[in-house]
Amino acid sequence: MLDATRLTEQNRRLFNWLARWYDLAVPIQIFFQPVYRQTIEVIRREAGLILRRGGRIVDVACGTGEVIVRLAREFPAAEFIGIDFAPAMLQKAREKARALTQARFIEAPAAAIPLPASSADAVLCSDAFHHLAEPQAVIAEIHRVLKPGGLFLLVDPAFNSRLARWLGNLVKGFEHAYHYYSLTELKTLLTAPGFTITAGFRYRWNNYVLAKKS
Repeated sequence: MLDATRLTEQNRRLFNWLARWYDLAVPIQIFFQPVYRQTIEVIRREAGLILRRGGRIVDVACGTGEVIVRLAREFPAAEFIGIDFAPAMLQKAREKARALTQARFIEAPAAAIPLPASSADAVLCSDAFHHLAEPQAVIAEIHRVLKPGGLFLLVDPAFNSRLARWLGNLVKGFEHAYHYYSLTELKTLLTAPGFTITAGFRYRWNNYVLAKKS
């Protein structure tokens, strides 16, 4: 049986180690630059009006804060909160966002977001969900902090075929992944706590699922 505590600690060590060159490594950026652009485009389209009016968006497992930094520059009236469990990643995020007073970063696990219930207009979790050893608890927590009708955008690597899952299993231990999800699995997980799925699609290497809190 998978030890969730052990896996979480392995991931924390991994991402603390990666933080020093996460934004500089060419292979990582080849993967993530299209993800950043597409994710921001979806948020701009689905939550842009709310953000222009001063809404709050929370990025769960925000890493070095790249999406928050880009969005905060575009939507200066909004509030941005990044949550991550790796202090070295958060240090990089705070350095990048030093001039952005509407952005802040908090060290916390994804399953225990230190924010009041119904306090966020939108929540993002991008390319981190497959690492999280308590997926149902994380989704329930995101549902808790969202306002009624709030938007949740979940982005995670697409493992929609048997071949993709087979290839994923080859690197699962190295990456300290908990589970690689298909688009159908992600939709099923989100409906359990009371989300309504509004869109689900694949873009390049990732699945994108949009849901609203019922």
